[in-house]
Amino acid sequence: MATETLRLSTGARLSAIFAALLVGAFLMAGTITFFATARTVENAIRERIALEMQAMEFEIGAEGFAGLVEAIRSRANQPGALGYRLESHDGSIEIDNLRHSRPQPGWTRVEAGADGEQHGAQTLLVLSRLLPDGSLLSIAGNLQQAEAVR
Repeated sequence: MATETLRLSTGARLSAIFAALLVGAFLMAGTITFFATARTVENAIRERIALEMQAMEFEIGAEGFAGLVEAIRSRANQPGALGYRLESHDGSIEIDNLRHSRPQPGWTRVEAGADGEQHGAQTLLVLSRLLPDGSLLSIAGNLQQAEAVR
């Protein structure tokens, strides 16, 4: 009788250990998947922004500065549009729906709040490039919107 109780309690212990290991494995797999998909979402946004920048560079080569401004205005009004900021070579702002300080050329991550408040804050991934005519074009994607899709 004492031996039978010992076996049951050892079996119960082993079952509990295996259950804990299984739960731990599921938690680890979920965590890894969460971070892997977050990285994939950011890469997809980077690719979309880079393709848009290439299209805008082609636009300025084919149509000039006025054509670029018109192309940005038409694209900025579409649902799910990226954000744009265009500063001409003389420093005047032609288009700015990003509403943040002048970005530096290259990739930057910008934390932009709604009216300076934390509520409605956005994390923007911004690519800025100097165009051949000396103007600065910035294109941004909202990471929170992309995360919501994920």
